[in-house]
Amino acid sequence: MSATKRLAKATADSPNVASRPARAKRGSISAEQIIAGAMAYTDAHGLDALSMPLLAEHLGIGVTSIYWYFRNKNELIEALTVEAARKLYAWIHPPDALPWDESLFSAFSRLRDAMRENEVCCDLLLMRGGRASESALVHLWPGTEGTIGKLVAAGFSPHDALQNIVILSLYTRGCIVLERQMRRAGIAPDEPTPVTPDFELLTRALARQNTRGVSDVAYAAQLRAIIEGMRLRLQYSEKSSAD
Repeated sequence: MSATKRLAKATADSPNVASRPARAKRGSISAEQIIAGAMAYTDAHGLDALSMPLLAEHLGIGVTSIYWYFRNKNELIEALTVEAARKLYAWIHPPDALPWDESLFSAFSRLRDAMRENEVCCDLLLMRGGRASESALVHLWPGTEGTIGKLVAAGFSPHDALQNIVILSLYTRGCIVLERQMRRAGIAPDEPTPVTPDFELLTRALARQNTRGVSDVAYAAQLRAIIEGMRLRLQYSEKSSAD
């Protein structure tokens, strides 16, 4: 048997080679397919595990096919962040005809639910330390503009409307990040806070809520408290203007 035939037979008989999926032809994949594949890969393995060679293997393509669209991993992550922002807008801003206060409660509750259920989107938009670029955040501006419009129609000034949206956003995002860190540490959001009996008032207060404040009940109560504060300030402003 010639050397060429022996090599061909050895290749065909190799279980590693035989079981390897066929590689897609160059140019047969689009940037959108790469982004979708990267989202699926990070859903399964986490954002930190993402690399160009591993993604190429996952997609069954040569790594150069990825570099054709994305010059480096940072560019790919930027594209994933844009996609995450698009998804987030669809999740938290469906059309609604609710009053302004219920609309705010619904939108920020959906934001919390979306970030809890989609860890990759949470990593891309929240856990990376606010590094989401304007090209990603611009996909959230229509929702912000619509919310400001609803609040202005209710009597808030544009400045006060945005200020309140920022307060609600910071509170909700803080709860999401804290809960994520707690779960990674094996701490349940509703786990009681340990305290000695010396602190009588704190002990009585902790009978109804722990100090972490990120359980479902605590989040909903505190979100409504912030929105109620908005309503009271609006009523005071209207009364002052009338006087």
